[in-house]
Amino acid sequence: MKKKDIVILANIEWLFLKQRHQNLAENLVDFGYNVIFVESAAKRNPQFADIPRIFSRLLKSVKTQTPHSDSAVNVVSPFVLPSTFKINRLFNKLFFVKKLASKISSYFKNDECILIIYAPTSTNLQLIDFLKPSKVIYDCVSNFEAFKEMPADTVQIENQLIKEANAVVVDCEFLLQKHTALSKTIKIIEPAVDFKLFNRFFKPQSRTELRKLIYYGQVDPLKIDINLLNFLAEKGITITIVGGVKSTDISNLIEILPVVKSDQLPEIINKFDAIILPYNVNDYTNGIIPAKFYECFATGLPIVATKMYNFLRYENLLITGNTYDEILEQINLFTISSDTEHALERIKIAQNNSWQKFTENFSDVIETA
Repeated sequence: MKKKDIVILANIEWLFLKQRHQNLAENLVDFGYNVIFVESAAKRNPQFADIPRIFSRLLKSVKTQTPHSDSAVNVVSPFVLPSTFKINRLFNKLFFVKKLASKISSYFKNDECILIIYAPTSTNLQLIDFLKPSKVIYDCVSNFEAFKEMPADTVQIENQLIKEANAVVVDCEFLLQKHTALSKTIKIIEPAVDFKLFNRFFKPQSRTELRKLIYYGQVDPLKIDINLLNFLAEKGITITIVGGVKSTDISNLIEILPVVKSDQLPEIINKFDAIILPYNVNDYTNGIIPAKFYECFATGLPIVATKMYNFLRYENLLITGNTYDEILEQINLFTISSDTEHALERIKIAQNNSWQKFTENFSDVIETA
C-alpha cells in the first residue's frame, strides 16, 4: 500500500524555531505518511529588510528540492506574489501558484493528496483548486483577523476555508469558540512538548529566589509586552532573551542572545531561576497559546506570566498579576516551598501533552475527516 501524501501549507519557514508545524511534519513521516512541507508564502508587501530573504527564497525556488539532510520531510520553498492586491492574485493564479502546485505534486506517490493549511490566504485557496485534495484540514493556531498585516478580506477568506475544510483543528479554547459556528467538525489539539528533552535538568527545590528570568522565542511587539520586560529589568531583575527581537525599545539592561536549536535550549534554560512569558493581552494574543507553553511546564521551573486569555485556567500554577507592580511583588514573594507541588503539577500536565499523543490525535483527524 502506498503512503498517503500529506501537503502541509505552513506559515513559517522550515528552519524557523521548531514548533507545531515542523514537529507534525516529522511525526507524520514516522506514522507512515509521505509529507511535503511548503514553507510560508508571501502574505504582505515586502519591506527593505525582507530583501535578503526574498533573494534566498528565489534561489531555493529554482532548485528541485530544498535539502534538509536531517529530515525525511520534503521541503518546498514557494515563490509567489504577496496576496495583497487583486492583480497579484491574478498573476499568482495564472503563473506562480500554478507552477508551485506542479512542484508540490512532483513529490506525490499517489494520484491525490491530503492538504493541511495553516493560514487563510487567497494563495492557499488557489492551491486547493490546483491540487484537488481528497481532504482539506485547516489547523488554525492564530486569531488572524486581529493581525493588521493580513489583507482586508482575511475574515471572508478564512470563512470560505472553514466551509471548504473537511475538518478544522484549533489549539486553544478561544479559537474553538470562535469557529464552532462555521465548522461541524472542529477539534481542539493543544501544543505538545518533547518531555524528555525539556525535563532532563529538573531538580526539585533547586531555586530559592527569582532573580534571573529567561524568555526564549521571537520578541514581536504585537505579542510580547516589552514594557514589562523593561520594567522588571529596571527593578533589578536580570532578564535574558534567547531569540530575535523585532523592536528597538528593548532596555540595554536586557541581555539578548541569538537563536539556538531546540536541543540546546534546556541546558541554557537551566541556568535561570524562572521562565517569563510576557505576552500582551489583546485581540491577537487571545487566539494564542504559545508553542513553548508545555515546554516551560516540563522544565519544572517557576513561570512568570501575564494574564493572557489562554493562561487563565492555569493561573494558580503561574506567578502573575494584574499590573507590573503586582507581578514584581509576586516575584519577590516567591518561596520554593509554595511552588513545589505546583512544579510537579506542571510537569504532570506536560507529560500528558507529548508529541506522540499529539500526532495520534492529528492522524485520527486525517483518517476520519
